[in-house]
Amino acid sequence: MQKLISGAECAHSLGLQVNAGHGINLENISGILKIPHLDTLNIGHSLVARAVFQGLENAVREMLAAMAHYRQ
Repeated sequence: MQKLISGAECAHSLGLQVNAGHGINLENISGILKIPHLDTLNIGHSLVARAVFQGLENAVREMLAAMAHYRQ
């Protein structure tokens, strides 16, 4: 995780946009949100996969709740 945080700090200091994605889900989102300066999270695959079992509205609601306390 420290390498990702350092990479995000470096990218941000160079004026680059910091994104994360592919493989993000409810189980690892809390760790991902420790990365500073995130602009975009690619979570579509996770949401659709979870929606198969939970329904799309519930899947989105769960992910939004998990991300609610992120502050850049």
